Amino acid sequence: MVVKVGKITADQCGIGLSVRGGGNVEVDAVEATNTGIAVHIAQEPSLISRLGLPADTDPAAVRGLLETLLDLEPAEREGALKKSPLWSSISGAGLSAASFVSNLLTIYKSFE
Repeated sequence: MVVKVGKITADQCGIGLSVRGGGNVEVDAVEATNTGIAVHIAQEPSLISRLGLPADTDPAAVRGLLETLLDLEPAEREGALKKSPLWSSISGAGLSAASFVSNLLTIYKSFE
């Protein structure tokens, strides 16, 4: 969804406009005086970093793991994770199977 804004006038404030990364905002004009930051774009951390995985982790592998876990009963998920090719990266990052499964499913549900 595109958020369209005509003109923003910011005077004597800390931030004139702040948007989260990934947002789609169109602004016709910004007039800022005595303002610390006219436009601030906050970057969202990647899904990989939110999960605590190394930056070079293949997103397709994470997606495949998520699909596998969603098809399983909750009691089977930790065992399946430990058999996954991603397990060495997950355990190497100091993450437990239980916390990783919980975090992954929580993030997934936040997009539903």
